[in-house]
Amino acid sequence: MSFQSARNMAYAASLLIVVGPVLLIPIMFVLIFANITGVVLIPLYAVVFSAGLSSIILFTVAMRRLAMHYREPSIFNNALYAVLANVVGTAVAVFIEILILSFVTHNFTSSTSVSNATFLGVMISFFMIFAVIFVFSVVGSVFYNRAFSSLAEKSGINSFKEAGTLILIGTALTIVFVGGVVVWVGWIFAAMSFSKLTATSAPAYPAVAPYGPSTSTLPKRYCPYCGTPNDFDSKFCKNCGKPQ
Repeated sequence: MSFQSARNMAYAASLLIVVGPVLLIPIMFVLIFANITGVVLIPLYAVVFSAGLSSIILFTVAMRRLAMHYREPSIFNNALYAVLANVVGTAVAVFIEILILSFVTHNFTSSTSVSNATFLGVMISFFMIFAVIFVFSVVGSVFYNRAFSSLAEKSGINSFKEAGTLILIGTALTIVFVGGVVVWVGWIFAAMSFSKLTATSAPAYPAVAPYGPSTSTLPKRYCPYCGTPNDFDSKFCKNCGKPQ
């Protein structure tokens, strides 16, 4: 995979994360106010799941390639930890929801009790799921911030640092329900930063001599026969050919 392909994949993944809420939230409001539920929502859920999975795969693969290009493993490692934290958090939240709802419905039998149990189960599951997702999201945002900071240092594009900082601050602010917008803006910064990436944004690694200092910096050795200056480690004079 070329550098340009990795850059395009990262840019596409960021755009999916940015555009997703813009399209999904209005659609969900329309469906709710139109009282459209049940089977009709299944295709929408499938599209959302596919888009989310695609963005995760594209972003992870792209960050791995960029880490290889810049010879900085922390770019990919931190990005991978961030993705895993979000995935594990979502899985744990779903498991908790299923466990709580299953418990309350199996321990109440009367219609009144079932109604109260359902309400209680929904409230408990909501707070527990929010707590789990919040904790794992904060952990993931820390790794996102580290990945973008490393990428900023290697590429020379400082807006990556701003993207990581906004994602971290926004995730922490979700506890007061305003952080989602900040996180969304952070991913806009990330998309803009990926669009600026070029293979020559900054040198991937410095050009250094593989074995010690350059011979040009060593003192010259003058031939005792003809006086020609030769390299310090030369065995024979380059002019007369006699041993040094």
